[in-house]
Amino acid sequence: MIRRRIWRRRINLWWCRFGHSRRGLEHLTPDDRDRPRTAEDRTAAVLREQFRLRTAGSVDPGQLAQVARWHSKPDRDCARRAGMEDAQVARAIGSLTAAQSVPSPRPSPLSSPRA
Repeated sequence: MIRRRIWRRRINLWWCRFGHSRRGLEHLTPDDRDRPRTAEDRTAAVLREQFRLRTAGSVDPGQLAQVARWHSKPDRDCARRAGMEDAQVARAIGSLTAAQSVPSPRPSPLSSPRA
């Protein structure tokens, strides 16, 4: 119960509530609008599974990790899509700047080489 209260207090200050580390207007898209709720749901699911395992008398970190992975899949997919889009834009910008780059100036024949 105390952990849940601490987590709820933390969720209220967490970056995803305000979109501090999100670029541009992405925090207004449907994918990111539900992020605080899904983060809390994911944590609650892991805590429920941990409680279930403890009452059964076993400790299985692999099972907890599997529950966390399953609940975080939409966020990972969203991050993967954003990364692929960023890479595509970076490649496009790179090809544009390579085509428009200014050649470096030639050294002057009057300049003496440094020893």
